[in-house]
Amino acid sequence: MGTEFVSVVAETKAETEEEKNKVRMNILKAGMNIDVVIHKVYLVPSRWLIKSSAGKPSRKSNKERLITEKDSQVWSR
Repeated sequence: MGTEFVSVVAETKAETEEEKNKVRMNILKAGMNIDVVIHKVYLVPSRWLIKSSAGKPSRKSNKERLITEKDSQVWSR
């Protein structure tokens, strides 16, 4: 049985390193509050996420985009 890790991709307007770290910490704390360990946080600018016509984020498309593209707009720790 394999191990799975939870990653979060979040759109944000945060620009400075300090602001991005605060957003990341808030996401990690929210995960802890519901007993979920978040392995990696990716922060992207507004309107970066690929969404369906119904407005729902496309998990598969966004995962592929993160893996295959080296986008300078993506911030992660």
